[in-house]
Amino acid sequence: MVLFAFHPGIVRNVGLLPDMQSGGSTRPEIVDTLAWLNRQVADGRSVTAEQSAAVLVQLASGRYDFLNGRYVTVYDDLDLLSEQADQIRQGDALTLRLACGEETAASRCRVAVANEELADVSLSMRNWAC
Repeated sequence: MVLFAFHPGIVRNVGLLPDMQSGGSTRPEIVDTLAWLNRQVADGRSVTAEQSAAVLVQLASGRYDFLNGRYVTVYDDLDLLSEQADQIRQGDALTLRLACGEETAASRCRVAVANEELADVSLSMRNWAC
């Protein structure tokens, strides 16, 4: 069995973005998230559902099985990653890590991919993030 942690990207016209746009929420975290998503779309950092599905078809082909257990996004160049397959395996790159403990602040966790910090996650999201 091969398993990928796949991020489909910010998909235009389906899913979270249109739901949030039509929701009319005034909650600050929703307003902030929607503003960020809208900036990403305006800056060209969104994809169609077909683009995201095409990457999944590529991953399912077996050609990229070296990425088993790794974080892959619709934005990744799979052929470039193939050229770097040995380094990815040797460096345990593109793997998800969640660090919560004495080394982090009591109310925060850090989510990291390939040993690079990506984001802070509040304790209220800990179960969702894990």
